[in-house]
Amino acid sequence: MAVEILRQIIRRLRKRFFSAPRIHEILDEAQDSGRRKWLFFMRNPRLAVPRRPLIRTDSKIFCMGSCFALEIKKVLRSLGYQVHPYEHDLSVQLSTGAVRLASGRELVHYNTFTILQEFEKAFGLWSQGENDFWVVRRKQKPGMEVFRDPYRREVYSATKEDIVRVTRAFDEVIKKGVEESDLYIFTLGLTEVWRKRDDGRYVCAGPGLSGAGWHEDTEFVQSGFEDNYKNVRKLVELILSKFPDRHIILTVSPVPMARTFSKNDVYTANAESKSILRAVAGQASREFPNVHYFPAFEMCAALDRFGKRKVYNSVDGRHVRPEIVQCVTEAFLDAYRA
Repeated sequence: MAVEILRQIIRRLRKRFFSAPRIHEILDEAQDSGRRKWLFFMRNPRLAVPRRPLIRTDSKIFCMGSCFALEIKKVLRSLGYQVHPYEHDLSVQLSTGAVRLASGRELVHYNTFTILQEFEKAFGLWSQGENDFWVVRRKQKPGMEVFRDPYRREVYSATKEDIVRVTRAFDEVIKKGVEESDLYIFTLGLTEVWRKRDDGRYVCAGPGLSGAGWHEDTEFVQSGFEDNYKNVRKLVELILSKFPDRHIILTVSPVPMARTFSKNDVYTANAESKSILRAVAGQASREFPNVHYFPAFEMCAALDRFGKRKVYNSVDGRHVRPEIVQCVTEAFLDAYRA
């Protein structure tokens, strides 16, 4: 009896201090929310999300995008769902005898350009040659030169043989996930990108943000709506051309950019970036029946304004607190669980 009372007290304390307030209500797809006026939303600040039963308990989910996508993957896995790519489980035997373990951050892609490149590579539309790597100096060890994969974060090795081996291993992980998954989730992060001058392909992150040195043979690109919509359209058409019955869910990351390479203030640049990606996701979801938009960005914004708990952590003011990620993921499953 005493144990049960104690459990109830713990559950109440967790609900009060460690959980985010409910910020959504699920509607049948044909149901009208009846909430087209801002005044109605102010009285009851909850987002109406259409119900689409797409995810079964045995569904395999492919999730790629910004660091927010990484957090969603962690929550989904903790709930027992099969989530691709399985980079956390990847280990590669190096020529030195050491084992290279994946951290999970290698396949974080903040923009539509590098996400599209990963899928084009998985579908065999381009291949990375053995000389398509950079020799850079690691920030963590000044003076130490390493080989780096320019298309993925924190993928580097001491020898050319090993960087090719590691890159090929990640290639197989992504290809397997693309082919085996039943559903794809893409979290779009930002529109500022860096392009290689030699072949026009896009690198994983800007200078100073990728953890393993930089190469001067790149140029900054401030992409707009047309560029990003073209990428998302190509991505969708590529997936549906081979898997016409599969569905794609787009979200926009609520995490602000760490810095801007434009001449704008970072707050202004971030607003422009999120606005473009939100418009892209909306247009794609209207144009393709198998593409859906989930309002993770709007949920975090609403919780930040109307909720009783802070959305962003106090360390950097950018990354979403774990209990908010949990809240958003639960809303996602409420909407899409079969």
